[in-house]
Amino acid sequence: MMKNKMPRRKGSLTIELVLIFPVLMLLFFLFFQVSVMLVTYHSLQTTVSHAALTATTASSLDEITAVVNAGTANWYYSPESTLEPAANAAAWNDGNGLKFRILVQDGTGWTYASMLPAPGTNMMVEIKLSGMQTKFPNLWLMPQFKGVEAESDSFVVSAMGRRQ
Repeated sequence: MMKNKMPRRKGSLTIELVLIFPVLMLLFFLFFQVSVMLVTYHSLQTTVSHAALTATTASSLDEITAVVNAGTANWYYSPESTLEPAANAAAWNDGNGLKFRILVQDGTGWTYASMLPAPGTNMMVEIKLSGMQTKFPNLWLMPQFKGVEAESDSFVVSAMGRRQ
């Protein structure tokens, strides 16, 4: 009688799966988080770019506000009500969800816009998604990309236009 000289491999595929499955799951979640981060960034950047373009020819601040509200209306993290531009630094820094501001460059720096400036003036529109770790805990990677502010719990994108 001849004995089987082949090595026994019973259960080796199960062991291989147990070893590789956690790595595959980590990669899957990493890819998912990166895609959410990129979609969030690009949708906010597109909205703020369109708002800055509108600011170059707008006849009122309401036109810029309408562009921002239209850009965030069908967004996954859309606000409960329509957005209004932050009127001062306290409103901008209150750490409460999605907000935007319209800034005007004057001789001393950037100030909050209360009305449209004269032609030839630089204007900036910024959108801030704040409270990343408390309001959006499923976005693990988003707080790592801070945008234009160094604040650790917010995500800011901005675009500038020159009034015509």
